[in-house]
Amino acid sequence: MDNINVIRIGFSSPEFRIPEIDGEIDNPIDRSGGKFTCLVFINTDDQGLAVIKDLDTGLPKTSTGFQVITSVIIPVKVKQAKAFRDRADIGIRLFCDSDLRAGKLFSVVDSAKSRLSYHPIAFIIGEDGSVRYRLAIGPEGLDTQLLRDTISKLA
Repeated sequence: MDNINVIRIGFSSPEFRIPEIDGEIDNPIDRSGGKFTCLVFINTDDQGLAVIKDLDTGLPKTSTGFQVITSVIIPVKVKQAKAFRDRADIGIRLFCDSDLRAGKLFSVVDSAKSRLSYHPIAFIIGEDGSVRYRLAIGPEGLDTQLLRDTISKLA
């Protein structure tokens, strides 16, 4: 049976605020209107690094012209996140979830691993906070083309 707590398409994304890499507490989901959010939960391993580099090239607008901003959540403290950002050399908004609070809200915490980690996943969240698309990131990495194609079709 599927986990009933898993955030699915059509669900409203939970409200939460966590530290950005600069230490400021903010909501990674832009609910200001006129934008969608690509919310990505990744780890700071090589796969996470590859995903973030793919996303740093930007995402297309939706079919109705909404811009898509990217917010990446990683399960580490601010100091570790800064080291990851420097290693990745990226400009995407990074958020720190060292207590896994955000990961638990979205049911993406990988409890089988000995260290803090996620089941890597990307959500596209509409301006109203509803989950419009959900894409698991497998061992082969992010299917960037599928993500881009889907975003360009979202209304």
